[in-house]
Amino acid sequence: ANRGSRASLRLATSQTTPKCTIQDATWEIDGGAIELRASQSNSSSRSSCEQLIKVLLSMTQKITDVTCLSDETVTSGQRATEGLIHEIDSFPGGVVGPGTFIFKHITDEDDSSNNAVHLSVFVHPAIKLQVVTIFSTLVDSQEKDSDINVTVSSTESYSLLRVRGTSSTITLANVLPLNWADISNEVNGNDIEHGTLLKTNVQCESSTAYAQLIIKCHKPNQQYQHLPQNVACSGWDIFCHPSVSNELFQRFVCKDGCAIGLVEDARAQLEAYPPLPIFPRDFPDSRNGRRYWEGDSATNDE
Repeated sequence: ANRGSRASLRLATSQTTPKCTIQDATWEIDGGAIELRASQSNSSSRSSCEQLIKVLLSMTQKITDVTCLSDETVTSGQRATEGLIHEIDSFPGGVVGPGTFIFKHITDEDDSSNNAVHLSVFVHPAIKLQVVTIFSTLVDSQEKDSDINVTVSSTESYSLLRVRGTSSTITLANVLPLNWADISNEVNGNDIEHGTLLKTNVQCESSTAYAQLIIKCHKPNQQYQHLPQNVACSGWDIFCHPSVSNELFQRFVCKDGCAIGLVEDARAQLEAYPPLPIFPRDFPDSRNGRRYWEGDSATNDE
């Protein structure tokens, strides 16, 4: 409502009149994810799934510093993880930019006869083409295996909605059909870990079909959640199909949500303790970070 970032901070952190902020951040993931898909035909055993996961992990370990990517909670699709993406075999140099990694639930595969594991990687649009090229190079250089096939694509469409603030969990519970008794002991969600993934289906009024949502708990400074300055940047990320994002956005606005933009979101991250880095401004080791500080507005043509 053009009231400024200070007003949005007061609203998101208020204890007397709890509210939340809602932001359409689809542009920050370029409207979709980069998808790595490892498949193995004629097999549906758990051992083969673990083998597919190992193949994907061996590729990502060459370009990222994420140490918990191999954690079972991550590979099983229960939790997302975040970290920096680097050029191939160049860690700790060759910084490209930050990414969010989400494994698809293996049991969610539509075709159980063709065993497959999906890894969705969400990155800033300025580096998306560069990351696709890196993954394609890794796929091309992979040791050929007659049973395992790895493909990379950037055609998986997603919208991203961010719900933040004091009442973010309560508002989420009012808008979406989630069984909180299976997730947390208390509806305020204080005991839910950063990166925890929830899944639910939502039906739009304009359609009889159901769309699946991926909901990620966002508490980047979880060890300092008792500090009020971290409330405005904590909440939930909702990854959904673009066909339902507009209706979901309106539902949140009607349930005590206040729509904000880029400036308000950046201010909340800056006021956090410790401050949260914003790409590309706070990544001077990356090519796009240097372009930012040099005032270069040229697009990434890689």
